[in-house]
Amino acid sequence: PEDAARLGLLVRHYYLAEVLRAREGAPPGRRSRRPTPRRARALVAAEPLIRWLTRTVFETRGAVVPFVVEVEMEAWAMELSGLSFDAWLPSMRFAVILELDMTGGAPTTQRVFMVLPDELVGNTVSALHAQIQTWDLREFDDRFGGFQEKASAGIGRLDLKWRGSSGFELEAQHVQCKLQLPR
Repeated sequence: PEDAARLGLLVRHYYLAEVLRAREGAPPGRRSRRPTPRRARALVAAEPLIRWLTRTVFETRGAVVPFVVEVEMEAWAMELSGLSFDAWLPSMRFAVILELDMTGGAPTTQRVFMVLPDELVGNTVSALHAQIQTWDLREFDDRFGGFQEKASAGIGRLDLKWRGSSGFELEAQHVQCKLQLPR
């Protein structure tokens, strides 16, 4: 619950600081790059009134309202500590959903989760598949340390298998290793 509440506050801050942007100076239908402090302050000032109206107009006991935020990320590198290379991940577009409990008229974050499109998952697995083939296995395990040349793995197919809500597994098929024996 504490993590969900903190994520809820971060999303609120993001919404107020980034999403409510001025249209001043921007072409019609476009947002300018500058956040509008007036809009954000007006929304913050109106929050008590919105809560009061919500409590008086709607039955809020047990009501859960989903709040969806679209997240778009450029391609990025994930640092792999202790290794000479990073894992590169493709650009991503997904949704973060906050379930807001409206009991008492004040929204409190009950649950936070992400929705990842199948295409995003497939693109990420494909990007990892291409990179794994270039990695040097000597960096992962000291037992490969005796090989003088790069120890690489070839993977014919890499699939992601969901294990229900508990997580997923990466399944590698047709794995081959190229190892140059020491002389």
